[in-house]
Amino acid sequence: MDGSVKKLTADSATTAQELTEQLCANIHLKDRYGFSLFIALFDKVSSLGNGGEHVMDAISQCEQYAKEQGAQERNAPWKVYFRKEVFTPWHNPTEDPVATNLIYHQVVRGVKCGEYRCDKESDIAMLAAQQFYVEYKTTFDSTLISNVLPNYIPDQFLKSGGDKSIGRWEKLVVEAYKKSYYLKERTPDIRAKEDVVSYAKIRWPLLFSRFFDALRMSGTELPKNHVIIAVNWTGVYFVDDEEQVLLELSFIEILSITVHRSAQAQAHSFTMATVQGQEFVFQCVSTEEFDAIITYMQDGLRRRSQYLVATQDYSPPGLWGIVLGIKPPLP
Repeated sequence: MDGSVKKLTADSATTAQELTEQLCANIHLKDRYGFSLFIALFDKVSSLGNGGEHVMDAISQCEQYAKEQGAQERNAPWKVYFRKEVFTPWHNPTEDPVATNLIYHQVVRGVKCGEYRCDKESDIAMLAAQQFYVEYKTTFDSTLISNVLPNYIPDQFLKSGGDKSIGRWEKLVVEAYKKSYYLKERTPDIRAKEDVVSYAKIRWPLLFSRFFDALRMSGTELPKNHVIIAVNWTGVYFVDDEEQVLLELSFIEILSITVHRSAQAQAHSFTMATVQGQEFVFQCVSTEEFDAIITYMQDGLRRRSQYLVATQDYSPPGLWGIVLGIKPPLP
């Protein structure tokens, strides 16, 4: 994500988890959860996750695909990336500067190439100002900022306006830069990186999701049966092939998940029950991985939470009602 290249040892049995652990040890990454391996070939990018997926199998599939496209297998231009895939609800960018630096570079590169899109020009200007501070930590220099601005502003915004666009963006970025607290307080550049990471977590929860291809078999109906289930720090989203959100559930609304294993991997399924009384049965190849991520999120929230969800009206009698501040019902 930061542009560096690492050499790792792998064989035909090496899993994504093993390669991830090897890499994390190499770069001294402590806050490892939510980082995954991705493999890219041409314009296709697939997540290998950080579990039991065999890395060499994925590379072999890339080589086979390249052969089908007319290229030589041995020259297939595949690349393996290490990226932040999903945040936890309790993610704190101050806990591990190595993780924060990696995510920061992933975000600013993603904004530049259009992977992550901002709705407001002020947000783009602020992100550019933060990058300028991280790289230069200097007061305003019109020549310098004009030269580096094309490295920060997304291409689609620069192509439409030409030289006039550069001038307008320079003004916006300078204003954001001069107003920034990190310039006024001369904070370490890691503070600006932490702000970028926090912004990305809040702004693009769906883009920082673990995705599962699923088919609804029975239970509560949805507008479509074939869905993509996106799990991120805000909860679980059911999305159709047109990227329309069909249903959204917070983690506290998920009552239970029961995994149904089959002799055939394609027939694995799970049942998910909600506090509203809904029950969904989905067929999914990665049922155990889905169950694991939901369990991890819920357990983490329980350990950090002092709240519960009420499914119906209830007035506790006697002492508990007084302690909770609930008045008993009138006779």
